[in-house]
Amino acid sequence: MKQPQEKLLGEWQRLQHQWQATSEQWRDLLRHRFEREFMQAYQPGVMTALKEMDKLDNIINQAQRELKNL
Repeated sequence: MKQPQEKLLGEWQRLQHQWQATSEQWRDLLRHRFEREFMQAYQPGVMTALKEMDKLDNIINQAQRELKNL
């Protein structure tokens, strides 16, 4: 399960870097609106997804350990 988490985090970081480069060139009010409505709005969801994926990974690992002990 770690691979999907790492991929999501990596893609989010890549998007943030790309946004940084884009935002330096895009200097009007629409840029700020886009940043607020999309970039800032998505960050909590991405972070929540990563936390929940970590919880799920722990549950799966625990279940696998318990199955091995049967």
